[in-house]
Amino acid sequence: MTSSTLLTYVASSKTGHDTGAYVLETDLTSGAFRQVDTITAIAPGQYLAFDRQKRFFYLTGASGGDVESTQGRVGAFTLDGRTGRTTFLNARLTGGNSPCYVTTDGSGRLVLGVNYSGQNRSGSVWAFPVSEDGRLGEATTWLEYEGGSINPDRQVESHPHMIEVDPDSRFAYANDLGTDKILIYDLDLTAGRLSPHEPPSVAIAPGAGPRHLDFSERQVYLITELANTLVVFDHDRQRGILTQRQTVSTLPDDFRGESYAADVHVAPSGRFVYGSNRGHNSIAIFAIDGQTGEVTTVGHQPVLGDWPRSFAIDPSGKLLIVANQRSSSVVSFWVDETTGRLTPTGHSAEVPEPSCVKTLALDN
Repeated sequence: MTSSTLLTYVASSKTGHDTGAYVLETDLTSGAFRQVDTITAIAPGQYLAFDRQKRFFYLTGASGGDVESTQGRVGAFTLDGRTGRTTFLNARLTGGNSPCYVTTDGSGRLVLGVNYSGQNRSGSVWAFPVSEDGRLGEATTWLEYEGGSINPDRQVESHPHMIEVDPDSRFAYANDLGTDKILIYDLDLTAGRLSPHEPPSVAIAPGAGPRHLDFSERQVYLITELANTLVVFDHDRQRGILTQRQTVSTLPDDFRGESYAADVHVAPSGRFVYGSNRGHNSIAIFAIDGQTGEVTTVGHQPVLGDWPRSFAIDPSGKLLIVANQRSSSVVSFWVDETTGRLTPTGHSAEVPEPSCVKTLALDN
C-alpha cells in the first residue's frame, strides 16, 4: 500500500450470498479499484462502520439469507490500521429485522444501530458496549417505538433508518422514517446507555420520511426519502437542540418520475453537501453558505448505474464513491473542490447489490 491509496469497504446485501462485504484498494491518482479482500463472517451484509481510532470494524447483516426479513445481527472485527485486514471477533443479535445502520461514539466504547422493522413490524434502536479486546457485550439499550404518520404504504409503523452520534459524543440522533421525527438521546458513555433528551424529538414535515443525516460545524443536514428534500437545521451542540432553517428539493425542478432520496454527506472541506437520488439515479450537489449554513443547488451528477443507495467521500475530499445497489456497481467520481461538481473517473467495480460504502485511509 502507498500513501496515494485508500481502501473502500462495500457491504453486499444480495440474498443468500456468502460474502457480506468486499474490500477494494482504491487509487487516489486514478480512481481505479482492485479487490483485495472479502468478509464472510456476516453475510449477506447491510451496513458497516469503523471506530474513529481505526481499531475495530462493524458489519450488520442477517442471521439467515435475507437481510430484510431475517433477524438481524451485528458483527465485531479487529481492524489493522496499516493493512485494513479484519479478523472476526463475535456477533450479537440486534432484536429486529433489517439492521440498516451501525455507528460508534467518539471513544469507541459503544456501538449503536437501528432495526428498520421487527416482529411487530415496528423498528428499534440498540446499543452494545465494546470490551477492551473489541468484542460486543450484552445490549445496554433496546428501544422499540410505536406510532406512524400519513403515508399508508410506508408509515403505518415506526421505522428508524439511522442513528448517529454528534461530533462531541454527547448526543445521538435517530431518524424515524415511519413517524417523521428525529429522536434525540443523551449519551451516557459510562453506563453505555441512551436516554431520551428533553425535548425527546424534532418533528419534520408529515410524509417526508427522514432517512440519513450528517453534521457540519454548526448545522445538521437531513435527507428525506419520501419527500426527496434536504432539510437544514441549526445545531446547538451544547444543548443538543435542532432548529429547522431551510428545506430544498434534491431533484431537478422538471423531474416527474418516481425517486427516493437515500444518503447524505458533507464534504471534508465543509463547503458542499451531497445527496443521492434513487430513481433519478443522481448525486445532488449543494453549496453551503459559510455564514448561514444554508444551501444552494449546484447541479446533479448521473451515477452511471441504478439505485445509488449509499456513497462516501474519501478523507482527502478528492473522490466520491457511489454504491449502485440494483446495477451491482461501485463507481468513482472526481470532486472539484472549488465548484463541488463531480466528474466520472472512468473506473468502477462489480459488487453484488451494494448497500453501504465507506472509505478508510491507511496508516502508512
